[in-house]
Amino acid sequence: MTRSTDDRTVDEIISDYIRAASAHEPAILAGNAEAAVSAYDTVAACADELRFRGLDAQKALLLLLEHKNLRVQLCAATDALEFAPALAETKLLSLSHSASLVGLDASAILREWQKGNVKFH
Repeated sequence: MTRSTDDRTVDEIISDYIRAASAHEPAILAGNAEAAVSAYDTVAACADELRFRGLDAQKALLLLLEHKNLRVQLCAATDALEFAPALAETKLLSLSHSASLVGLDASAILREWQKGNVKFH
């Protein structure tokens, strides 16, 4: 296994993940595609770094399943499908009942997961 060149702690990665996930939906709603893509890319990069560091690092995402921001919960649940599918599916199902963009996204992600179409690196 190659050593990561990312010198952030897991807590710092999680903070960056929360910040980016929280920024994603407001950027979408404002029609700011550049900011939305940037936020999405940051969330994905953080998830990749946690994956690289192993299961113990990835499990830090599970704490975000109860975050106050529903978009953070959605991102964490989506990334947790890889290593904690039962918990992640339960959260996505719960979020899917929200009358919001998060609810719509949660429904779509859950449907695609159940079809086997969600893949991880």
